[in-house]
Amino acid sequence: MGVWNIHDSGGMLQHALRTYRVDPKRVYVTGVSMGGGGTWTLLAGSYVDGGQSIRWASKIAAAIPIASGARSATSNTGICAGIVANHTAVWAFHNSGDPVAALANEQGWVDKVKSLPA
Repeated sequence: MGVWNIHDSGGMLQHALRTYRVDPKRVYVTGVSMGGGGTWTLLAGSYVDGGQSIRWASKIAAAIPIASGARSATSNTGICAGIVANHTAVWAFHNSGDPVAALANEQGWVDKVKSLPA
């Protein structure tokens, strides 16, 4: 199973912000299945700009991961801190009967975000 490379998805977001007339307060990210995993990965990740580490969640107003296959078990709770610290809205969807991607993946991400103080 393939996964989104955070450098590729982050690079696409940076390109859009630098190239197009984008309102930086209205950036929304969504994806289904592997794209849902890419959404969580981008939200939880960071990049270095001028020697400073910047969380991608600070560039995203809201995200909607759908039926994510990204395994939250392999990601520690600390990486979700940027989502909470930046007040990034997340509305996650997953069918409990999904035969391909386990609901536990999505629920794990949601639980990690909810476990952090606001």
